[in-house]
Amino acid sequence: MMSTEELYKNLLINLFQILKVMSVEEVKFFVKVDAITTADFKEITGVEYTE
Repeated sequence: MMSTEELYKNLLINLFQILKVMSVEEVKFFVKVDAITTADFKEITGVEYTE
C-alpha cells in the first residue's frame, strides 16, 4: 500500500503531465484558483504568467 506522501507525489506528476498538453489559456485557470504557482505555470508552458 502506498503512503499518503507517495499518492500525493503521483497525483502531482499526473497533473503536470495533463497540464503539459493543455493550452496556455487552459493552464492559466489553474493559477487563478491557486492549484499551481506562477513558477509551475512557466515550467509547464515555457512562458511567463500574465493575466
